Amino acid sequence: MNGSYHLRYTPPTCTLEVIAKQSPLSRWTNRPVLKKLQFELSLDDPRVPEEKQMVIRGDRSQLDILYYAVSSYVQNLLQQSPAQLNTALESTLAGTLPG
Repeated sequence: MNGSYHLRYTPPTCTLEVIAKQSPLSRWTNRPVLKKLQFELSLDDPRVPEEKQMVIRGDRSQLDILYYAVSSYVQNLLQQSPAQLNTALESTLAGTLPG
């Protein structure tokens, strides 16, 4: 069976859309093998003005790079002390609140 996959994930501040085609190799692996994977990540936080919102598009290798960048960022964030984390969160919130 050769089909297409279209996955859309929409949390409150962004939308990740992944589109791919199933490879004929899927028959022998007992799991989907995807080819021609494309993604679009829309950073569409409603609290941010529309002109500052952005869209990132790419292929499988660029999605892998994005995954590792986000994973590293989250790991570094989680390794901070509670005081460092609180300071980082306060400065982030101060940058997003109107005023």
